[in-house]
Amino acid sequence: MNSLNDFINSIEVVDRQEFKNLSLCFVRGRQMRDLRIRNYDETIEDRTLLITEVDDGGNVPELRFNNKGNMPVFIPEGTIIMGLKQSRTVRVSFVINQHEELLVPVHCVEQSRWAFNTKEGNKAPFHLYARLRASNIKHTSESLREGRGFNSRGSQGDTWRNISRRMERMNIQSDTGFAGDIFENSKEDIDQYIQAFKCPETATGFLAMINGHVIAMDVFASEGLLQRNFQPLLSGVALEAMDTEFNREIQKHKVLTVEQFLRLIENSKKETFKSVGHGEDIRFESNGIVGSALVTDNKVIHVEAFTEVV
Repeated sequence: MNSLNDFINSIEVVDRQEFKNLSLCFVRGRQMRDLRIRNYDETIEDRTLLITEVDDGGNVPELRFNNKGNMPVFIPEGTIIMGLKQSRTVRVSFVINQHEELLVPVHCVEQSRWAFNTKEGNKAPFHLYARLRASNIKHTSESLREGRGFNSRGSQGDTWRNISRRMERMNIQSDTGFAGDIFENSKEDIDQYIQAFKCPETATGFLAMINGHVIAMDVFASEGLLQRNFQPLLSGVALEAMDTEFNREIQKHKVLTVEQFLRLIENSKKETFKSVGHGEDIRFESNGIVGSALVTDNKVIHVEAFTEVV
């Protein structure tokens, strides 16, 4: 856990950008010069990473990941995998080693479909939004703490209810209740945010703020991992910036500076568990924030943290 605190202490601000009510504070953490990990999107594209149902019958809370390539692959929590018998979101950040196969805990984000429309999972151009990511992290942490492992069926209902409520507020009709329809319905507005923010080449992560309130943080081990995940992550926080209810709820929280948010992570109680893939999964909570970190060989790959808005 010293590696996580050392990493947090190494983070420095490199740029700040604003658009409407959303601000991004770009940061840079300690670099891993020997990092040799590919991001999931490029491996899905060249089909060295195959994502399938566990078998023809399928199992809602699990998907099979098969890395046929010659390098480890990183998959961040909140990644949305489309297709298969229903679209899912990955519940934990993990690294799958070369020539390795894993069963990975997921949540369904498409409630009313259970039939194949593709045999292999495809990457989505968007990432799960912050409110749901925070909820998933909290539920998963509780499950791990209680010795039930990564799979916690009880939290699936919360995911469906959250998606349904947001669709109702936004007056979105969806035949299958797919979270992606929320993003598709808001695509024109989300694209404005994507065009407004430019990811600096030197950054390895960012903190997202709505009207000055930190809502989410994602920091990676390298510039490359941030660059490949930036637009999907931005789509998720942009959706929150456009959500009137979320804006109202976040105003009830204390305004924290970037430095104060980082200190909350540093001083939080941390618990370490075996990762789904290679390395360790560290969980932390402190004064209204929840988060997790993926550490492999004592090196931080990804840290994510959120203000918990219920």
